[in-house]
Amino acid sequence: MNTYTTTGATTVKIANQPYIRKDILGKDDFLKIFIAQLKNQDPLQPLQDKDFIAQMAQFSSLEQITNMTTELAEIKELLNAQQHSLSVLSSLIGKIGYWEDQEGTEHFGEINSVLLKDQEYYALIGDQEVPIQELYKIESGV
Repeated sequence: MNTYTTTGATTVKIANQPYIRKDILGKDDFLKIFIAQLKNQDPLQPLQDKDFIAQMAQFSSLEQITNMTTELAEIKELLNAQQHSLSVLSSLIGKIGYWEDQEGTEHFGEINSVLLKDQEYYALIGDQEVPIQELYKIESGV
């Protein structure tokens, strides 16, 4: 593990992971500080209501921002995966796809496009949208 110091902020590089800044306080750190402040306050001059409410609002905001950051990272990962899958599946365009209908009749045709619909990928063959997982054979186009 390599440790680098830049303007007082310590960063740590862990194998194939981004740098982790150790000078940023998270919601757990904020809560620990808040609890310590409540425990150690002067009993003759307790924390004022407005100060208490302001700190709780800050904590709530911090928690919401942290949750939003996590959710945005998950959305980005999902979109990247979908884009990658669509890009790989686009190599099927122009090839001949084979599938069977519910009665077991074999059909085939040239794959004109690939689309994502209701979280499922389809090959557009003629005027039919065939789920990709139902294609059992793919051949080079004509």
